[in-house]
Amino acid sequence: MKEQALISEGIHPKVRIALLVVFIFFVSMGTASHLAAAVLALAGVYAVVGRQALIEGLGRLRFLRYFFVSIVVLYFWFTPGERIALGIGPADALWLPTYEGVLEGVLRIAVLVCIVLAVNVLNATTARSELVPAIAGLAAPLRWLRFDPQRLAIRMVLTMEKVANLREPLTTLRRTLPATRRGESLLKRLGVEVARFLHRVNDEPGNGQPGVLLGSLPACPKWQWGLPLLVVALYWIV
Repeated sequence: MKEQALISEGIHPKVRIALLVVFIFFVSMGTASHLAAAVLALAGVYAVVGRQALIEGLGRLRFLRYFFVSIVVLYFWFTPGERIALGIGPADALWLPTYEGVLEGVLRIAVLVCIVLAVNVLNATTARSELVPAIAGLAAPLRWLRFDPQRLAIRMVLTMEKVANLREPLTTLRRTLPATRRGESLLKRLGVEVARFLHRVNDEPGNGQPGVLLGSLPACPKWQWGLPLLVVALYWIV
């Protein structure tokens, strides 16, 4: 798409990844005002990237719906604070959520939604042949710690792609969990299925073939490294 080409051809892959990391860090650590700024930024990016990318990003959020429910339960009812009076029963009833819990829970969910949509922008505008060498280049200083940046990049990209397509593993999980044997812990069965999924990711074809995935990138224009610094500056201004 022409809209995606504006980003994929204009901004270097390394800079895109750096922008994503900075965005995630400040969104997760920021306040409601920073979150509002992040929403506006995402709206502007998706206006450029296109509607199809937004539809794909929103589709990925469906797989987190149970996680969202767990956040609601943990924050709404287990955060100390003033109970929300609903006019039903005593005002301090334990089954009533707290104001502080509702605010924090909604904020956490909004942060998670922003992060998922931001990662989806990177996936929509960056091919695997660009993503792997970009991550490897950014992780090059890890050689001092005896890490192989190329291998790390390949593992990260393959894992992200596998996790981004959870439809098949979730379908398998829904089919196998009801068949839990008598006396077998449901949590244990869930752990077994998750371990199988991670094992499949680890054995994904291509993990042992770095040459297939690694390509070369053009030199990054030095001025583009000012974009992440601009985001940092805007964070402190907002």
